[in-house]
Amino acid sequence: MRRHRLIRISVLFLLILAAMACSTQSQATKTSTPESAVEEKTKRPPTATPVEKAAPTPNLKATEDTIRAEIMATMEAESVQEEPTEEVVPTQEEATEAPVPTQEEPTEVPVADTPAPTAIPEVGGLVKGGTHLVGTDIQPGIYVGMAGYEFGEWCYWARLSNLTGSDDILANDNAKGLFYVEVLPGDKALETACELVPIEQVPARNEFLTLLSPGTYLVGRDIEPGVYRGEAGHEFGEWCYWARLQNVNGDDDILANDNAEGQFFVEVLPPDFALNVGCEVEKVQ
Repeated sequence: MRRHRLIRISVLFLLILAAMACSTQSQATKTSTPESAVEEKTKRPPTATPVEKAAPTPNLKATEDTIRAEIMATMEAESVQEEPTEEVVPTQEEATEAPVPTQEEPTEVPVADTPAPTAIPEVGGLVKGGTHLVGTDIQPGIYVGMAGYEFGEWCYWARLSNLTGSDDILANDNAKGLFYVEVLPGDKALETACELVPIEQVPARNEFLTLLSPGTYLVGRDIEPGVYRGEAGHEFGEWCYWARLQNVNGDDDILANDNAEGQFFVEVLPPDFALNVGCEVEKVQ
């Protein structure tokens, strides 16, 4: 911009000089007359020759003032243009807070009325712990029970001949695992420390068991005849008691029994009523 301004001022200055030169030349033409013309004037009488009217001399002062005014105006205009305009810095738009998505409240899914759990029907003839009169509270027959395997988890039962507490026990046992008790018609009562169920209420097995935990198993219902193998310890208390039974009423029921040590075998015969084992045995034949 400054270079353009200097060029324009130079041009105007040259115009002023040109105007002044023209004015000076015009004045010189008026004052200087050739010598031949003067001599001719003196010798000859003046003739009336038409005199050309001189062109009006331009007003140099007015021209200078005008040019000077134009120069000043141009300079002022350029100075105005050169004044640095304050750069407008675009203001950073205030960050508009992004709308936070509102978490929709979970709509409650209508829950269908859940039917109340069906109460498990009580097993018919369930015998709870205690003493029960035969013929009144319970009926003669075979009852099934389930006890624990550790000492203190066993189930004590006793068939009673009377309720005097004197010479009243017909048969008794501390049963462990699966066990059976047969109540006879002549019994007065049955005492039990755990729940018992009539055998008629327990469905028969689909397959015979081949691996037996401690307990009592009916031949033809739980197990089949054959040879069973077990492994016992050699120290006292580690032996394994087993017995082949001809009934489960606890009275004169043992056909054969033993406290086995180490590896042992028991053969169950078809006429046997049950097998009682105090440790784990497995059918091998």
